Amino acid sequence: MNFKAIFTLALLLWGASATHATHFKGMELQYVCTGPCNVRISAQAYLVCMSTPLIAPTLTTTPQGLLCPNLTPGSTSGPVTTEVTPLCPGAISTCTSASATINGIQSVNWYFDFDYCNAPNNCIWTIDWISCCRTNNTI
Repeated sequence: MNFKAIFTLALLLWGASATHATHFKGMELQYVCTGPCNVRISAQAYLVCMSTPLIAPTLTTTPQGLLCPNLTPGSTSGPVTTEVTPLCPGAISTCTSASATINGIQSVNWYFDFDYCNAPNNCIWTIDWISCCRTNNTI
Protein backbone atom coordinates (compact mmCIF):
# COMPACT_ATOMS: atom_id res chain seq x y z
CA MET A 1 0.00 0.00 0.00
CA ASN A 2 1.34 3.42 -0.91
CA PHE A 3 1.00 5.31 2.39
CA LYS A 4 2.70 8.42 0.98
CA ALA A 5 0.00 8.80 -1.67
CA ILE A 6 -2.80 8.18 0.85
CA PHE A 7 -1.30 10.62 3.37
CA THR A 8 -0.93 13.26 0.65
CA LEU A 9 -4.51 12.63 -0.46
CA ALA A 10 -5.72 13.18 3.11
CA LEU A 11 -3.82 16.45 3.40
CA LEU A 12 -5.22 17.67 0.10
CA LEU A 13 -8.76 16.82 1.17
CA TRP A 14 -8.36 18.99 4.26
CA GLY A 15 -7.40 21.92 2.03
CA ALA A 16 -10.69 22.01 0.13
CA SER A 17 -12.33 25.42 -0.09
CA ALA A 18 -15.21 26.29 2.21
CA THR A 19 -18.80 26.64 1.06
CA HIS A 20 -20.78 29.61 2.34
CA ALA A 21 -24.57 29.42 2.41
CA THR A 22 -27.25 29.89 5.02
CA HIS A 23 -28.72 26.42 4.51
CA PHE A 24 -25.39 24.60 4.83
CA LYS A 25 -24.24 23.94 8.38
CA GLY A 26 -21.04 22.22 7.33
CA MET A 27 -19.41 19.86 4.88
CA GLU A 28 -16.69 17.25 5.08
CA LEU A 29 -14.82 14.81 2.90
CA GLN A 30 -13.41 11.62 4.38
CA TYR A 31 -11.70 8.62 2.90
CA VAL A 32 -11.12 5.01 3.82
CA CYS A 33 -8.88 2.48 2.11
CA THR A 34 -10.99 -0.39 0.78
CA GLY A 35 -8.13 -2.34 -0.80
CA PRO A 36 -4.40 -2.09 -1.53
CA CYS A 37 -5.00 0.59 -4.18
CA ASN A 38 -8.67 1.48 -3.73
CA VAL A 39 -10.21 4.29 -1.75
CA ARG A 40 -13.79 5.30 -0.90
CA ILE A 41 -14.43 9.03 -0.56
CA SER A 42 -17.40 9.99 1.58
CA ALA A 43 -18.84 13.43 0.82
CA GLN A 44 -21.10 14.58 3.64
CA ALA A 45 -23.11 17.80 3.85
CA TYR A 46 -25.15 19.07 6.78
CA LEU A 47 -28.10 21.27 5.95
CA VAL A 48 -31.35 22.65 7.30
CA CYS A 49 -34.28 20.24 6.96
CA MET A 50 -37.16 21.34 4.72
CA SER A 51 -34.83 23.36 2.49
CA THR A 52 -34.30 22.66 -1.19
CA PRO A 53 -32.65 19.25 -1.71
CA LEU A 54 -29.03 19.15 -2.78
CA ILE A 55 -28.12 18.28 -6.33
CA ALA A 56 -25.61 15.42 -6.36
CA PRO A 57 -22.05 16.74 -6.00
CA THR A 58 -19.21 16.02 -8.36
CA LEU A 59 -15.77 15.03 -7.17
CA THR A 60 -13.04 16.03 -9.59
CA THR A 61 -9.47 14.80 -9.44
CA THR A 62 -6.45 16.68 -10.72
CA PRO A 63 -3.36 14.50 -11.15
CA GLN A 64 0.09 15.79 -10.29
CA GLY A 65 3.09 13.82 -11.49
CA LEU A 66 4.47 12.35 -14.67
CA LEU A 67 2.06 9.96 -16.45
CA CYS A 68 -0.50 10.14 -13.66
CA PRO A 69 -4.05 9.44 -14.87
CA ASN A 70 -7.13 11.47 -14.07
CA LEU A 71 -9.23 9.35 -11.70
CA THR A 72 -12.94 8.81 -12.19
CA PRO A 73 -15.13 7.04 -9.66
CA GLY A 74 -15.74 3.39 -10.47
CA SER A 75 -19.02 3.52 -8.59
CA THR A 76 -21.05 6.09 -6.70
CA SER A 77 -23.94 5.80 -4.29
CA GLY A 78 -26.25 8.17 -2.53
CA PRO A 79 -27.72 10.32 -1.38
CA VAL A 80 -28.28 8.78 2.03
CA THR A 81 -30.11 11.25 4.26
CA THR A 82 -30.20 11.02 8.07
CA GLU A 83 -31.57 13.43 10.65
CA VAL A 84 -28.82 14.49 13.06
CA THR A 85 -30.72 17.04 15.16
CA PRO A 86 -29.98 16.53 18.88
CA LEU A 87 -33.48 16.12 20.35
CA CYS A 88 -34.97 15.19 23.69
CA PRO A 89 -37.19 12.08 23.75
CA GLY A 90 -40.60 12.86 22.26
CA ALA A 91 -39.49 16.10 20.57
CA ILE A 92 -39.88 16.52 16.82
CA SER A 93 -38.09 18.76 14.35
CA THR A 94 -38.81 20.15 10.91
CA CYS A 95 -37.15 17.01 9.51
CA THR A 96 -40.24 14.99 10.45
CA SER A 97 -42.97 17.65 10.58
CA ALA A 98 -43.20 20.98 8.76
CA SER A 99 -45.20 22.39 11.71
CA ALA A 100 -42.50 21.57 14.29
CA THR A 101 -40.94 24.47 16.19
CA ILE A 102 -37.41 23.03 16.27
CA ASN A 103 -35.37 23.57 13.10
CA GLY A 104 -33.88 20.23 12.16
CA ILE A 105 -30.50 19.41 10.65
CA GLN A 106 -29.91 16.53 8.26
CA SER A 107 -26.80 14.79 7.03
CA VAL A 108 -26.68 13.97 3.31
CA ASN A 109 -24.00 11.47 2.23
CA TRP A 110 -22.60 10.35 -1.11
CA TYR A 111 -19.92 7.70 -1.63
CA PHE A 112 -17.38 7.58 -4.47
CA ASP A 113 -15.09 4.58 -5.06
CA PHE A 114 -11.74 5.18 -6.79
CA ASP A 115 -9.19 2.66 -8.13
CA TYR A 116 -5.60 3.81 -8.63
CA CYS A 117 -4.04 0.35 -9.08
CA ASN A 118 -2.64 1.12 -12.55
CA ALA A 119 -1.15 4.50 -11.62
CA PRO A 120 2.59 5.05 -11.13
CA ASN A 121 3.77 5.12 -7.49
CA ASN A 122 4.68 8.82 -7.57
CA CYS A 123 1.15 10.07 -8.31
CA ILE A 124 -0.63 12.63 -6.15
CA TRP A 125 -4.20 13.80 -6.76
CA THR A 126 -6.01 16.92 -5.65
CA ILE A 127 -9.69 16.17 -5.07
CA ASP A 128 -12.28 18.95 -5.29
CA TRP A 129 -15.94 18.89 -4.31
CA ILE A 130 -18.29 20.76 -6.64
CA SER A 131 -21.94 21.20 -5.77
CA CYS A 132 -23.99 23.30 -8.12
CA CYS A 133 -27.26 24.94 -8.57
CA ARG A 134 -29.11 25.14 -5.28
CA THR A 135 -31.93 27.62 -5.40
CA ASN A 136 -32.23 30.57 -3.01
CA ASN A 137 -35.20 28.89 -1.29
CA THR A 138 -33.65 28.55 2.16
CA ILE A 139 -35.06 28.52 5.64
